Amino acid sequence: MSALDATLNARIGWMRGLDLHTMMTDPDLATRVLQSYVGDSTYVGPDVAFVERLIDGPLGPASLRIRIYDSACNAAGPRPALLWMHGGGFISGGLDDIESDLVAREISARSGNVVIAVDYHLADGRVGYPTLHREVACAFRWSHEHADELGIDAGRLLLGGASAGGNLALAAALQLRDAAEPAPSGLVLVYPLLHQELPPWRDGPPDFDEVPASFRFPAAMFNLMYDTYLATSSSGGARYASVEGHLLNDLPPTLVMVAEFDDLRASGEFFADSARLAGVDVSEYLARGVVHGHLAMPADIPETDRSLQVIADYLGRGPEHRPRQ
Repeated sequence: MSALDATLNARIGWMRGLDLHTMMTDPDLATRVLQSYVGDSTYVGPDVAFVERLIDGPLGPASLRIRIYDSACNAAGPRPALLWMHGGGFISGGLDDIESDLVAREISARSGNVVIAVDYHLADGRVGYPTLHREVACAFRWSHEHADELGIDAGRLLLGGASAGGNLALAAALQLRDAAEPAPSGLVLVYPLLHQELPPWRDGPPDFDEVPASFRFPAAMFNLMYDTYLATSSSGGARYASVEGHLLNDLPPTLVMVAEFDDLRASGEFFADSARLAGVDVSEYLARGVVHGHLAMPADIPETDRSLQVIADYLGRGPEHRPRQ
């Protein structure tokens, strides 16, 4: 029987037995929960140069901030690039968080390629669907159009994200495909939130007994995320809010990474199976012994380190990421 990674267990095991409501309503406890992602880690990620740009987006001129990481600024020839979206259930997260900044630095340093982190607006009841995924599509178009300036290969520009960021990456890819616009050459979906109603487990759920409640996805939390995201949707529906109802043919090669002890694992695996049946070139990676959000933890978690390397290797496989014909 699989168990939580020992390093991770030492960091989050103290929460076992606490109920989610208490952890969310006690400010001191909530702070300790957030700190558990880092623990007493002294890990320092690679020092990678970055610049920030304000580009035009759905909310107007210069309304969207991006951060461009390049560990090999003087490299010869255009290189692959990954447009990266942090998670946070559509309602939290930012460019300075580990799941954005440290992940971008790690992947750029490990692959020698460019990573562009997108500071999409968070859903707050005033901004939400469809602005968020349209911002991702705008960032992709801008990166594609400015490929020469960025030193990247427009034909090897991937879209990726973690959790809700994976949702936004896929939504942007589907919208670009449906509009017959230039599309990403690959997708990287990490413990993605892709369904409004979680599909059945591929092989049954794992034993969650060791997983603290704050790392689970109860219905109340799931509904809160989507309700906040969709509060701004029109009466015409929210076509790109989830993968349900979409044909998956003509999507680019896709890496789906899921965490072993994660309720959203069912969403990622169901999508992987469905996309493969539709003819998509799908690679899967199961991050063993970890929970949802393990990329929001420093790479002194062994599986976090391995997962980052898997993504970096996938980004570096240029011949496997050809643009759609």
